[in-house]
Amino acid sequence: MRTKISGKWKELSVQKRIVCITSVTAVCMALVVITGISVYKKHGGTAETAGRQRTETEIPQSEGVSGSGYVAYGTVVQEFTLPLTDEETAAPLVVEEVCVSAQDTVTEGDQILKVTKESLEQAEKFLEKTVKNAENALVTERLEYTKAKMEAEYTYISEAGLNETAKAEYESQIAALEEKVSSAQSALEEAYLTVNDNPDSIAEKENRIASLNSQSSEAEAQLSQTQGELSSVKEVYEQKKSGYETALEELRAIAIVYRYLGSYRGKDTLELDAVLTEISKEAAELAGSSGGTQAAQAFSVSAPAAEQSAASGSREAEEAVSEAGTASEVDTLLESLQGQYSTAKSTYEECKNAYKDIKSEKDELDKEVVECQSVLSSAEKSVSSLNQEVNQLTQELEKAASQLPSLEAAYAEALNNQVTEMVSVKETYRSDMLSYEYAKNNYDLTMEKLDQELETAEEAVATAQENAELLATQYQDGIVRAVRDGKIQMIGCQEGDELSGQSSLVFYEDTSYKNISISVSQEDVTSVEVGDTAMIYIEETGQLEGTVTAVSASSASESVSSVSYTVTVAIDGESEGIENGTSAAVYLNMEGIMGGPQENNLKSPGEQDP
Repeated sequence: MRTKISGKWKELSVQKRIVCITSVTAVCMALVVITGISVYKKHGGTAETAGRQRTETEIPQSEGVSGSGYVAYGTVVQEFTLPLTDEETAAPLVVEEVCVSAQDTVTEGDQILKVTKESLEQAEKFLEKTVKNAENALVTERLEYTKAKMEAEYTYISEAGLNETAKAEYESQIAALEEKVSSAQSALEEAYLTVNDNPDSIAEKENRIASLNSQSSEAEAQLSQTQGELSSVKEVYEQKKSGYETALEELRAIAIVYRYLGSYRGKDTLELDAVLTEISKEAAELAGSSGGTQAAQAFSVSAPAAEQSAASGSREAEEAVSEAGTASEVDTLLESLQGQYSTAKSTYEECKNAYKDIKSEKDELDKEVVECQSVLSSAEKSVSSLNQEVNQLTQELEKAASQLPSLEAAYAEALNNQVTEMVSVKETYRSDMLSYEYAKNNYDLTMEKLDQELETAEEAVATAQENAELLATQYQDGIVRAVRDGKIQMIGCQEGDELSGQSSLVFYEDTSYKNISISVSQEDVTSVEVGDTAMIYIEETGQLEGTVTAVSASSASESVSSVSYTVTVAIDGESEGIENGTSAAVYLNMEGIMGGPQENNLKSPGEQDP
């Protein structure tokens, strides 16, 4: 009987074997879940289960979602992926021998299959042909790409050039229309300003002219009065000046004789020297003034000469004095000269002060005359300039007033032309832009398609070369080797099978991934989401953490009384020592009910509340 079953099993194809194994596994899991639910009821009696060996983990009563199941390892599939068929030819590898069995443990590099030599040679030829065909297709595609790209670029560049021209024309036309409106508006605004502002400016300037004329009249009256006063003062000035010059000459003459006689008699002449120096300076000032008399000018020249002559001829003076008389007679003469000197000096001081006073008054009147004349001259110039400005403003006003109607009409016409012509200009530009956009989009689409086709051809060559290299390296001598260490769950092919495209060769246990599937009622499954944290209790290892990785979209089982869904939980972190098929209890949504998942307060099977 065993031989017959084994024979029938070998007659089944790999796909049918997988279907059978999957069906049997599903039935077993369903039985396990049903059994688990019936055994571990909430608050169930323990009398019937006491003393029996437990095969599952009890779930304590709680308000969270809980369930029980068995630990299942993950699966890693070693696949054959070389495409060895096309529309015309098929060259699959044929399995000559399967070298391993299910539940065997292999090491990476161990032989698991062997294919026939003939099929390997056919596959090599097929892949070589595929590489050559792909390379030829790539050469053709590159030629087509270059040709099509040049055509697309020529069309696009032509349209782009037209677009630039259209854009320049559009901007030029818009600018011209705006310039016409702006120019007409500026001319009209300028005319409005002239008509509105010029009358005020004319009135203002006429007021200024009237004010200046009034100032001129006042200045003329003041000038006439000042000139009359100046005429009277000049007569007195000339008299005082003449008296001052005469007193100055008399004082000088007496002082010279008095000094030399005093010097002769050994008197101190420092005071006389100072007086003569001052007299000479004042005489020079009078001579330098525009009103200085000829006598004063002569005096200013003769005084220093006479002074120098007297100083150098003191010996001659002494002889003259000695001839004139005795020393007593000289002293008598000195006393007489002293009185004359004092009188002359006093007269000189009075004349000098009188001259200065009248000169100051005359200078002040001269200044007033100059100021009045300056005011009159400035007023006359201002009035002349203002009259010219008034004439110009009047002419501008008359011209602007006469031009207003035509300027208003020109501005209205420019606005109307701008509106009507701009519609046509924009429509033409929009049409040109649409043509350009169409050309640009067509160019982009064409280049995208060409790039994709070229990339596809290049990828086809690379893929064909990779497949040929893969066949030469990984299937050398027709040997297929294990790609990893581990236990084999199932063999995906058998002797005589053809390998091509996507074919599953061997299924390995993946001990790094462990998960538990539990059934959750329809009422509770709405509170469970992928990514939720789960608490797992396994009798051998204690409490562990897990994460919900899947919630089935359709129900796993249905009955009249209840509907349940499958929830898959993966064990997080290290899970050494947990065997495939180990029973486990799973708790979901336990935060706030059992103190949070961080507390190790889940119950072991059979544990009672204190």
